[in-house]
Amino acid sequence: MASPAPRRGSWCAAAPALLAVLVAALAARDAAAVPLSEFYPYGPAVNGSQTLPRVQGGPQDTASREFRLRVPINFYDTPYESIFVNEDGILSFLTDIPMFLNLQFPLDYPVIAPFYSNVDTSGSGSVFYHESESAADLAKAAERVRRSFSSSTFQPTALFVVTWERVGYFNQGTDKLNTYQAAISSDGSQSFVEFLYADDGIQWVQGMARQQGLPDARAQLGFVAADGRYYELKGSGSDHIINVNKWSNVEEPGLFVFRVGPTENSLIGLPDLANRASGPEQQTCVNDPTVCHSSAECTESEGEACCACTDGYYGNGRQCLPNGTPFRLTGRLSGSLNGYNISSLDLQSYVMVQDGRSYTAFSRVPEEVGAELQLLTPLAMSIGWMFAKPAAAGAPNGFSLTGGVLNHTVEQFFPQSSDRLTITMRYLGLDVFDQLRLEVDVQGATPILPPGAKISTLEHEELFRREGPGLLRASSRHAYTLDDAEVEHRFTVEGRVEYTECGRPAWLPEETATETPGDADGDQQPDGAELKLRASFSLISYEARDGIVRFAPNTKITNKLNETDPCDEGRHHCGANSFCVPSADDSFECHCSAGYQKLETEQTVRNGVEECVDIDECQLGRLPCAPNALCTNIPGGFRCECPPGFQGNGATCEPTAEQRSCADLGCDPQGADCRDNRCFCLPGFEGDGYRCRPAQQPPQYPQPEPYPQPYPPPSPPRQQPGYDRQSNNLIP
Repeated sequence: MASPAPRRGSWCAAAPALLAVLVAALAARDAAAVPLSEFYPYGPAVNGSQTLPRVQGGPQDTASREFRLRVPINFYDTPYESIFVNEDGILSFLTDIPMFLNLQFPLDYPVIAPFYSNVDTSGSGSVFYHESESAADLAKAAERVRRSFSSSTFQPTALFVVTWERVGYFNQGTDKLNTYQAAISSDGSQSFVEFLYADDGIQWVQGMARQQGLPDARAQLGFVAADGRYYELKGSGSDHIINVNKWSNVEEPGLFVFRVGPTENSLIGLPDLANRASGPEQQTCVNDPTVCHSSAECTESEGEACCACTDGYYGNGRQCLPNGTPFRLTGRLSGSLNGYNISSLDLQSYVMVQDGRSYTAFSRVPEEVGAELQLLTPLAMSIGWMFAKPAAAGAPNGFSLTGGVLNHTVEQFFPQSSDRLTITMRYLGLDVFDQLRLEVDVQGATPILPPGAKISTLEHEELFRREGPGLLRASSRHAYTLDDAEVEHRFTVEGRVEYTECGRPAWLPEETATETPGDADGDQQPDGAELKLRASFSLISYEARDGIVRFAPNTKITNKLNETDPCDEGRHHCGANSFCVPSADDSFECHCSAGYQKLETEQTVRNGVEECVDIDECQLGRLPCAPNALCTNIPGGFRCECPPGFQGNGATCEPTAEQRSCADLGCDPQGADCRDNRCFCLPGFEGDGYRCRPAQQPPQYPQPEPYPQPYPPPSPPRQQPGYDRQSNNLIP
């Protein structure tokens, strides 16, 4: 009988075969890891052994001098005649790495990383290295390679061995110690690498940060070529790597063997055992107890391994975060807005999880679209949904549903201008610093806003309805005002969220399921499976001088099924052209629809029903129409049209070719000239003629505070087939 579905956030997977191979030793053998007796000999007693010196305190770690090899190492098809041994669990070619680079793989150097982490030997431990020509060592290396690669006749002529024995972590941590070894065997043309992790030899995966800001990256294991190609072991950079001494790719827990040169199709060579695997194998709690986060429980639902975060944590079980701890998100925003190409704006967000408050900023914003980027409230709302404060139990936020790995696509529609904007958000999961990574693409148009426009929005709601396993659809209506004016401008948002789901989510109602119309798979969905997000913005701003757009939403998530909605009783008090909004004190208010206002007379309430009448926006002024545009009032809105002799969208109207003159163009008064009814920047200036600035003096935008420094530009996707750090699945 299957175990109950997980509580709280949950995650499951049916893993590909190679994942099963790496953990097969857990089910097939009771051995824990490599005993020290199976390590290659190391230490002062070994002929030619050298030891890295210890450094007391400070940011500097130790590294060896360039070690000249008797036999070259073939690494990613490049022969290297020397190597450097670095304290922080990494071997490097071309240069030493004498301090811990707190970066996510791939690094900019060719490296072999058995356990790249912030090692500190000032309190405990030693790092030994030597090149062996011992017949016994060479025979052992040859036997392991031939057993792992059955067609190989490899006979090494040299073996380079590095051992990290009982090493502590920065800063002088000695309560947990690690012991592991890397051995590189070579015959001058072929080279193989062994990683060996001792029984109980991996007790820590992360050092203490050297300064405020980013935490230390968790240990990363793998290989990086000089050109950026790289391969990482399963679990690299995650809390799961604490279990690496229980894993293997050759059915011997704690032992990994790889061919590093020559490579086939430019890829690191894997043992026959991995290559023999065929077809997907379902993952269970028994054959892979490490599928869940270290702060999660594993249960089985219909034969699948599902995960649930334990008390004090939230997430989907695959990824868990401690309750109430502030959180950071970093990413990039690119695309096209109103015909202007946007290239990799820095995106940062700082989330006060306990309060459901997030502070999101785009930096390096070009002034051509700065005002309009304030309309990207659905992007800030998506981040707010990820970490919304649950109003009660049974109301998971986005991270509890997805673990931070999802695609969220929304479409904004502005009916008054017929503009549409598509925002595609790819949440890539937690990185090695436990920060969520996000890539955003925007395509389309928004209404053109006046320079210096300030936006305000009303509190609003968004409904997320589950339409199938791992599929949510969301919809909401919004209105904003400009510069504290009373005129409301409307837009709608339709969204789609896709993610991996395991078992039956606990937040679904218990009623008898009904088949969802149009579901080709016949998925049985309960009625009323909806979550309601309530949001209000305390800040939306564009700071042109600094090139920064900021959002500060407060968000709360409720399970609509269990929610008591005061509007169920109060909705009949709201008349035509109005809608009911629940208040924080469980009362309700009637709000006029966008483009309408309450009657300003004693007859505001007639027969207990509040009435709203159309606003004549054209009489109020302060509209986003061009100064010479014609304004037409329509029910619930208005329309801007260019007069005869002019062309444009109403927000901007320019004279047609027949009507245009230099007086109409508005050339930059300081740095431009007008010739033949066209604006040109003067010599020494650059721009489009309408805005000109001194040449070669681009504006310098400081980084936003208190947001973190921008995330480093992503490296090209050159990772060879291996494991995705977030999903534990093969990268095709």
